[in-house]
Amino acid sequence: MKESEEWQCMTGAFPCLQSLSLMHCPKLKGHLPEQLSHLKTLIIEHCEQLVGWIPRAVEVEGVSNSPLEYLHIYSCPGMNIPINHCFHFLKELRITDGCDCLTTFPLDLFPKLSELRLVECRNLQMISQGHPHSHLKTLRIYACSEFESFPNEGLFAPQLETLCIIGMEKLNAPTLSSGANSPHSLSILVLIL
Repeated sequence: MKESEEWQCMTGAFPCLQSLSLMHCPKLKGHLPEQLSHLKTLIIEHCEQLVGWIPRAVEVEGVSNSPLEYLHIYSCPGMNIPINHCFHFLKELRITDGCDCLTTFPLDLFPKLSELRLVECRNLQMISQGHPHSHLKTLRIYACSEFESFPNEGLFAPQLETLCIIGMEKLNAPTLSSGANSPHSLSILVLIL
């Protein structure tokens, strides 16, 4: 599909599709189909001209009913993760060299997320959080040159097992919460600022 330039798909064309991988489609433009209501895994790699948002199911009052559990975005700077609704089922999110419009990652919108990996997100400045995150076990942030801070009171992730922060020039030191919300399960800590 290296020469494909436009995603042409009728609405409802894949009613049972659970996994979609788009790889090395440098000329593919536009948006992905929006109504993929059974999609659980989405991998998008090296689709530099693809824009818009990840496919979604029907939204009800700002809540996504999408069963999407695994989302990996690699080298897709125009892709966007909307921060206006909650992703209740997403367990793993990996963004590498993509989502250039993402400046703040709202952790509260991903309540079931167990792994978050953010690599070379050029404009990412911070992770915001208002409530303890009881599912996050792995957090890796690499080479996000504009990243400055975690939440003011510290990262509330009591189940966190792995924290790796590498190549973050503007970050003084990560702040983890203390007390009942501190990461008692932390077994791997890598800090190379």
